[in-house]
Amino acid sequence: MALNLSNARDKQLPERIKEVQEIWGSADLTYEVDWDSFTNDTELNYVDNVSCHRVSMALRCLSYNKNSWGSLKAKGLRKIRLQNTTNPSATAISVKDGVLSMTCHYASGISGAFSDSTISHALQEYAP
Repeated sequence: MALNLSNARDKQLPERIKEVQEIWGSADLTYEVDWDSFTNDTELNYVDNVSCHRVSMALRCLSYNKNSWGSLKAKGLRKIRLQNTTNPSATAISVKDGVLSMTCHYASGISGAFSDSTISHALQEYAP
């Protein structure tokens, strides 16, 4: 698990941080990952594609809608918090005080996380 953790933390995440900052248009947006919540390589393998990529897709889609993007930019987004859960029914997504929080069951792969549409919807509800 050490190699995959190192890759996820030191290579993939910095690339995804740069990506969301470019989309957002500011270096103020970042990721916070609860690495201690991951128990194995299978879970780590899904963080980048299942969560980070989908967050980027959701932000890109919102950026094409001037009203939604303007509302979200005005309300502010400063952090994307990711956490793993070992309980499939404990998945959750919320946006509060500029923080998009996603608790995913990464051991379930794609079905244990949120679609870009769901992420986009959560962001739109936060900043209508």
